Amino acid sequence: MAKVACTRHKVEDYFEDGKSYLGMAQYETRSWVGWHHHMSLVAMAHLFITLTRRDLKKKTPELTLDRTVHLLKSAMEAPELALGLAVLLVDYYIDRNKTATRSHTKTRMARHKNVKLLPL
Repeated sequence: MAKVACTRHKVEDYFEDGKSYLGMAQYETRSWVGWHHHMSLVAMAHLFITLTRRDLKKKTPELTLDRTVHLLKSAMEAPELALGLAVLLVDYYIDRNKTATRSHTKTRMARHKNVKLLPL
């Protein structure tokens, strides 16, 4: 019973990822068959990205779906992308996101000097 109840969350995550990153909601088909083809391609793209994340997660534990999509877009430009370069690209995006977060926090704190943030 618990296994079935937890499956719903995974399906909702799949739909959210598919709509946000993989173009699930961007179909313009006029037939039922065309819609099925589009959804099949989205499902295969999600499977490919999930397997890529699983393989790279050992060396880069902070790898998210969004970062994997960026990595694969970079891989399309460089067809001979080695695993070491892929890990460097992911690390670059992680560092860039951390820098942006610090900058946004600094700007927000400067605007709201009298507001105290609660610890997480």
